Amino acid sequence: MQRHDPEVERLLLAAGWYRGRQVADLVAQWRRALESEGGFTLHAPAESVLLEYGGLVIDAHGPGRDLARSPLHLDPTLALGEEDRLHDYFPELAGRGFFPLGETDHGHAFLAIDHRGAVVQVMDEVYGEWPSFETALESLLLGRRGAGPGAAAS
Repeated sequence: MQRHDPEVERLLLAAGWYRGRQVADLVAQWRRALESEGGFTLHAPAESVLLEYGGLVIDAHGPGRDLARSPLHLDPTLALGEEDRLHDYFPELAGRGFFPLGETDHGHAFLAIDHRGAVVQVMDEVYGEWPSFETALESLLLGRRGAGPGAAAS
């Protein structure tokens, strides 16, 4: 049974992902760094995503279905020094306990997940919001127009 769109799975496999992938040592390092330096708390949804996808650099570029595809670099430490964007910069995100997942578009935006599993793409504004990591992954890698800001907040 295939979990991902075939094109998403092709991109993931090319980046080094495989079924059953677990990078517990990396996640432990990230937890220490982000909890001590960034004031973040690793919660179950973030840990689950990072265990399976953490460390991947997924090369998606070119035109997508609705807009340009977005490459992803899933390393949460890329958000160190940018804590304000996820802690208190956006009032609409306050209190949701976001934990960074990495960057999109070669550092043009950050990807983060809240304690319920909703994912946002932020930089100077909230560019996108999805109800799950899998939905965000598909939207970004395939260039699909995702849900707008606030869509996953309910």
